[in-house]
Amino acid sequence: VYKRQGLPCFISSGDGELASYTSLGVRFADDWTSDWELDVVRCANLDSVEVNLPRIAFAAAGNDESFLESLSDMLDVAAKALAIKQSIMRKRVEQRLLPMFAHKAGGEPYLRLENSLMHIGLVGLAEAVKQHTSFYPHESDDALTFAKRVLDYAAKHLTERFPQKRVVVGLSHSVEAAQRMAELDLERHGAAIATSLGTKKHPCYSIDPATYLSDSPDVEKWASVSGLVQRLTPGGHFSAISTFLELEDLVALTKSVCLEGGVKFFAYGRLLTYCR
Repeated sequence: VYKRQGLPCFISSGDGELASYTSLGVRFADDWTSDWELDVVRCANLDSVEVNLPRIAFAAAGNDESFLESLSDMLDVAAKALAIKQSIMRKRVEQRLLPMFAHKAGGEPYLRLENSLMHIGLVGLAEAVKQHTSFYPHESDDALTFAKRVLDYAAKHLTERFPQKRVVVGLSHSVEAAQRMAELDLERHGAAIATSLGTKKHPCYSIDPATYLSDSPDVEKWASVSGLVQRLTPGGHFSAISTFLELEDLVALTKSVCLEGGVKFFAYGRLLTYCR
């Protein structure tokens, strides 16, 4: 698999799991009808709606219940917006205004619209946990536990509220949304409150909470955080780690990351600095 930038990405299908990913990390698995063909083949990601987690954390001011209540409201709004788009697409298919999707394949429209994904992407999980607990997920067991609680809650809430819709929660894949949300929060809350990646002039929230560990020599911790987060984001995820290992050591590391860490979709890279 290759992302838009040409970065080679790896899919690990341990434990006999079957899953397919888009180039941006949106995940398709046989977890809807339990039939691989119906759940993956001729299915699409209808759209993605991004949720700003740090903004929820600012408003919650350290109160867990307030955070989760606001999160449920945001998830409901996002899911309803995606359901409206699905409904409109259904009408367009019936009107044969989307011929690529509407043409018949095996006696039914080519696009399996009802089985297609509606993706809700979480932006800034690491920063939201930092704002809420004073620590990033990798810095404290309590912080990691809260991150796990947020992801658990989001997935279960969508399953319970929208059982007839294939609405899934995953990590956001939109760098543009992460940048825009960080800029807006910086304007509203100021640099002393709004923590983010990037600089004061060009802030950006993380789209992978293990980003803050990508330069760390502690690969085990990186794999542990990434593996936990990816297990709890069935809608999709992506993690990257910077390493200068040679091929033989890289193969051993890959086995460790996949088999022990449980990381499902990842890539290696090297951070390079240059002077203009």
